[in-house]
Amino acid sequence: EGGKAGERTVLISGLQDCVDKAKKLIEDAIDKAKEKTGQVNPNACTLKVPHELIGMLIGRGGETIKDLKKESGARIDISKEPDEEGSSDRLVNITGPPECVEFAKKMVEEMLGKSREGLRVKTEEDDNGGSTR
Repeated sequence: EGGKAGERTVLISGLQDCVDKAKKLIEDAIDKAKEKTGQVNPNACTLKVPHELIGMLIGRGGETIKDLKKESGARIDISKEPDEEGSSDRLVNITGPPECVEFAKKMVEEMLGKSREGLRVKTEEDDNGGSTR
């Protein structure tokens, strides 16, 4: 009542130190939920990744993405659908502590940079191979 749409009022009663502890636990739970959904998280980062590079980012059996998460300490989620109609780009959401997000973002960008070079080289070789016949 009286709050913004979707908000709930929580009444906490008891000894002051218990009330303070409960309030802190509730605030922590809300912060964690916001981090997972990417809402109001200044540390969150979203990258658009071409569909053809997603498999390389995930890796065989999910190994590459698991390693990225483990090494960076960030949470990395890849959308299952393209981000907009007519686009083949997928969204990669990275959340967590600022230093972990930054590290994960760098790792993903480096990996994508290498694979793009690989795609470019492959295409050039295909072109050259086709024209020498």
